[in-house]
Amino acid sequence: MDAALRTLGGGTALALALTLVAGTSNALASGGPAGQSRGKKEAKEQVVLRPFRGGLEAARASAKERNVPLLLHVILEGEPQNDDYRDKILPHQELIDLSQRAVVIVSNNGQHDLHTIKETVEGEQVERQACTVYPWFENCHQHRECWDQIYAEWHDDDGDMRCPQTILLLPGGELSYRCNDGDPPPVGSVVIALKKAQKIAGPGLTEGELLHVKRALDRGRQMAAAQKWAEAWRSFQDVLAVATLGLQAEEAEAGSGAALAALNGEIEAARALLVPGKAAAGYARLVELAASTAGLPFEKELSAAIRKAEKQKDIEDEIERWKLEREAERLYAQACELLEQEQERKSEGLFRRLLRRKYAGTEAAKLTAERFPEWAAEEKAKGK
Repeated sequence: MDAALRTLGGGTALALALTLVAGTSNALASGGPAGQSRGKKEAKEQVVLRPFRGGLEAARASAKERNVPLLLHVILEGEPQNDDYRDKILPHQELIDLSQRAVVIVSNNGQHDLHTIKETVEGEQVERQACTVYPWFENCHQHRECWDQIYAEWHDDDGDMRCPQTILLLPGGELSYRCNDGDPPPVGSVVIALKKAQKIAGPGLTEGELLHVKRALDRGRQMAAAQKWAEAWRSFQDVLAVATLGLQAEEAEAGSGAALAALNGEIEAARALLVPGKAAAGYARLVELAASTAGLPFEKELSAAIRKAEKQKDIEDEIERWKLEREAERLYAQACELLEQEQERKSEGLFRRLLRRKYAGTEAAKLTAERFPEWAAEEKAKGK
């Protein structure tokens, strides 16, 4: 870095790379680099600046992954025009709001004192160390990290780099806007340039949306691996509700199609079992699939298939027997739960119901008779 500094002419400097990732918490007690204080209520409602932590290549990768522009603010330490840029451009609320869908790297070559600030994280106030001039950073190394990298790429042919400077790249790395005349550009020009870059790039993701997409993709992969197709389809659709472009959207589109095809295959396989001797298994699978697809487009189709199966005379008895077995299982489970809760009278009532004629031959009735032979004899004597 020292070598890079020696190449800078009077009044010129290397750059500042800022990552703005927005949140809705009042993360900075100072409210901005100029130390402008905001009331607690206002701070909670406003998006705040959250710079990128890491090197230039990592920022490029993040911009590409999120399909958002990369915005670099280039600021030299200790010059009035650079201080003006820091104090007027960086805190501009519309720019910060737009930067929710941008990656902005902050790289400043200064070394400053540190102090402790309070911020709200997930609803709780915490204290952390912060740079006194660039309070988004915990230490000055974080805003110096990209300095040499940016200089190496963006310095002039004579070795100088005029500062302050604004550089805006599209997600693929193409230059979209650059102001390097050594004075702060009108903030409106930066806002317009960022809006234009975002329009060219198309729909992008905030950091929060990217986290949601990654989690939903991971869940979709897990559900697909477990052959839980409805859950997989639902997870991939969660991705597509947020991401419409990029690798995540492509994977979710493919995963959603595969899950849909597999689910349709399972529905057809269950329907094929709706014949005498196999009807109970087919009907049970349809019921299971209907439960897993609640609220999804398949729900109506499965409900119709279940109603149709119930009207088939040749398998009616098998289906009714399956229903009775499930009813008895639920009663047995409820009775056992009541017994564990020491509600003996209620539990006994349910066990005795299972010992009556209606549930004769069910597995639950057999288990109950084995567990309570005296009750079984009493209910048999009643003849109910």
